[in-house]
Amino acid sequence: MNAFRDRWAKNFELDDDKFDEPEAFDHLLDEVGSLADASVEYAIEGGPGMTSEYGAYFCSSSERMITAVRKFENETNR
Repeated sequence: MNAFRDRWAKNFELDDDKFDEPEAFDHLLDEVGSLADASVEYAIEGGPGMTSEYGAYFCSSSERMITAVRKFENETNR
């Protein structure tokens, strides 16, 4: 969780008028997805204009999860 938060926060350290927040967030989620063994996504319709999307990422074992987190953290520290 901290690595994701840290990577996301780095986006706001830049003074870039062309920063596309949704695109950057999707890119970060794609990276998490590429490290996971499986994922599931679903949307909840809460009313007009009130849709929420959720995603969960899974690793097949605790060892696999530790490896994935370390890879993600290594990208954070670059």
